[in-house]
Amino acid sequence: MSTSIKFRTLSCAIALALLCGPTLFAATVDHDEAKDLDQIVVNSSPLKESAADIIKPTDVLADEALENARAGTLGETLRGLPGVQSTQFGQAVSRPIIRGLDGARVLMAQGGVSAMDVSTLSVDHAVTVEPFLADQIEVIKGPASLFYGTGAIGGVVNVEDGRLPESMPDRISARAQLEGATVADERNAVFRVDGPAGNLAWHADTFCREADDYDSPLGIIENSALETRGAALGASWITEAAHFGASLSRYENEYGIPLEEAVIDMAQTRVDTHGGIDGVSSFIDKLEFRAGLNNYRHLELEGSEIGTRFDNDEAHLRVDATHAARGGWRGALGLSLEQRETKAAGEEAFVPNSKTRDFGLFWVEKLQIESFKADFGARIDRNRVQTTENRERSFSTPSLALAVSTGVTGTSRVNVSFDVATRAPQAEELFANGPHAATQNFEIGDASLKTERAKNINLGVEQNGERFSAKLDLYHTHFDRFIYLQPNGEIEDDLPVFEWLQRDANFTGFDFKASYALVKAEQQELRIGMIADRVKARFNSDDAVPRVSPKRVGLSLNYSNAGWHMGINALRYAKPEQLAEFETDTDSFVQIDADINYRFDLGEQTAEFYLQAKNLNDETIRLHTSFLKDEVPLPGRNLKFGVRWFF
Repeated sequence: MSTSIKFRTLSCAIALALLCGPTLFAATVDHDEAKDLDQIVVNSSPLKESAADIIKPTDVLADEALENARAGTLGETLRGLPGVQSTQFGQAVSRPIIRGLDGARVLMAQGGVSAMDVSTLSVDHAVTVEPFLADQIEVIKGPASLFYGTGAIGGVVNVEDGRLPESMPDRISARAQLEGATVADERNAVFRVDGPAGNLAWHADTFCREADDYDSPLGIIENSALETRGAALGASWITEAAHFGASLSRYENEYGIPLEEAVIDMAQTRVDTHGGIDGVSSFIDKLEFRAGLNNYRHLELEGSEIGTRFDNDEAHLRVDATHAARGGWRGALGLSLEQRETKAAGEEAFVPNSKTRDFGLFWVEKLQIESFKADFGARIDRNRVQTTENRERSFSTPSLALAVSTGVTGTSRVNVSFDVATRAPQAEELFANGPHAATQNFEIGDASLKTERAKNINLGVEQNGERFSAKLDLYHTHFDRFIYLQPNGEIEDDLPVFEWLQRDANFTGFDFKASYALVKAEQQELRIGMIADRVKARFNSDDAVPRVSPKRVGLSLNYSNAGWHMGINALRYAKPEQLAEFETDTDSFVQIDADINYRFDLGEQTAEFYLQAKNLNDETIRLHTSFLKDEVPLPGRNLKFGVRWFF
């Protein structure tokens, strides 16, 4: 514990010291309005496509939209996107849910490589990715197994943080942020700096966040405080024909488990590398690799005693070979290797020690002829799960995808995509057997589970004009042998028994967003926006799938004039349309948020002051997707105030 405390103190001291000296960096920064979609490159694709060129339903959060949405967790940061909701386990844990799917079906990635934590193992385990450092966050909605394998059958959230530079900056630039919030006396400090040194592009960052127990409309939520620290160094050697980089990062998070006296103390040390060579041959246009290696552990502390310890060592490698464009065709071949070794020890070690290996091969092609686009690809993975108790399962998980898009007018398109994706059961779904106090259940796996297969169709229509833009996606996913966790009505060790089960299921729904500029002048804009989403998830017997995201509709109004920006939005969550067996109900609610920002130049620097009000109406919010919804509501009215420097 002493090493952890020293690291936390050091990282926060560095952040605050650097924040106090911004004039040391004589550099400028461009801070224009949000980029157009055709300017934003989605790095989660090996073809490095722009957001406008991707046919599959994708959202990219960047620039001012990302700055206004940033929160302490990925789930809270992305919760305002159509089709994306979140779990909630206190203020430290909130994982994105995409179209009603979460956990092992939605991959959390950092720089194109898995987060390599144990957040899929249990809903009380936090994701080890820091939203405040993100340059952009890419959300792929629907199966993304072609690039990411079996763990992305429901989608991907990829955070690009610049720790591995891929292009040479022309000057030193930096970003710093100080923030405070009222609902839990929260304090945040973030600093990052990037720069060139000959052929070397380098990066450094550090952050610290502290919060006390938070206040809800029903009172203080005991044991919900948190302390988070982190830092990273990265550098890339870049020439005209090649680049190679490596980064070293450390992430620490200590947070309480509401309703329990336990505290989770987690730490992750991570090494990432990325390299590429251009013009390898007349056929291979580019050869790239991404690799990650980590050491993760967390302790579940009961007072000063260690109740349970989780260790997770992972290694990931992905190699992409992009072939040169020929007759409108572009494509890539690739392979991926993953190995994960998870250990649990203690009185609540509900999963056995296990080792999971995955080997995958994939091929994707893209055709573009004027306004017509087509994508197709295939992937095959071989998965193996072993335990120290000499139990073993092996699976083959094939995936196929086809997507077509055509322009109807100069600013509108129609997109259709088809996917067949397969997921192998996780070790916890197969072999769990024991009490899990954080979620207040006794969890039992099923070693006979088979692979889960999703057959998905998505129809999208989009309009991207200067004053009016809109996008509607309709989707249907049929799951063969859908794997889910549900109580069976029995009691074991004074806890309700939850079993991992398997049944065919159907997920049908839509995502919608639109905006219209009521006023649009050279420096002034008044824009109204709307989002809506709904997912209906039923087993073939018409029973409800448990903990499905409720339908939502939201309205927003944003005004900007020169350096000023003001906005207000209201988002309504409906009651669940149908409850699963043993599932409790939640009421509908409306959450109202507002913000006001002012940005101005200070010579070669830019500063921004902001004030945000979250849950302005102090609504008692219970997310239906939360295991703690009956006892632990979300925070009440929260005023955030802060300053950002760009220099």
